[in-house]
Amino acid sequence: MNHQEFDSLIQKLEKYARVNPSGYNLLAALGFGYIFLVFALLCTIFWFLGLKEISFLLVLAIAQLLYAGFATPKGVELTRQEAPKLFAVIAQLTAALKTPKFHHILLDTQLNAGVLQVPRFGILFVGWTRNYLFLGLPLMQSLSPQQFRAILAHELGHLSGNHSRFSGWIYQLRHPWLFIIRLPKNRVILDK
Repeated sequence: MNHQEFDSLIQKLEKYARVNPSGYNLLAALGFGYIFLVFALLCTIFWFLGLKEISFLLVLAIAQLLYAGFATPKGVELTRQEAPKLFAVIAQLTAALKTPKFHHILLDTQLNAGVLQVPRFGILFVGWTRNYLFLGLPLMQSLSPQQFRAILAHELGHLSGNHSRFSGWIYQLRHPWLFIIRLPKNRVILDK
């Protein structure tokens, strides 16, 4: 599959998700379930063939698969004492938009702002997340206070309601697939 075909497929799936969110949710769950079914079947076959070491390696591969791709964002963590006005604006917006609180607010060197939810216990426990807000210093310096507040509101809007929970789950589902696709290249489990 080339890049254009992949983009076309993604656009079709996004359209389908907007029209039929529950169907898309089921489709995503089936895709994720398929990964575990194959691993469970392989583990069982190797176990009954007496190849328990290979079964153990597959269990390790599943564990690595669950935690693949959840790196902690980089940046300087801001505290309420260092930036009280920023924290006050964030508190006002989180209350108004009914968003979850942030565990970490990071300052970085990007001309960007964003939110990230990182699962605490791997992909299966999507509901228990650490919420990060990262803010680029160049972005903050280039905007007026009103513009920056609008950017913050936009980013917090991604966490408003269940918008983020479903989108975040779908986004996280791609990590196991990317790991499997790259498995022959990285051989992380087998090289240890």
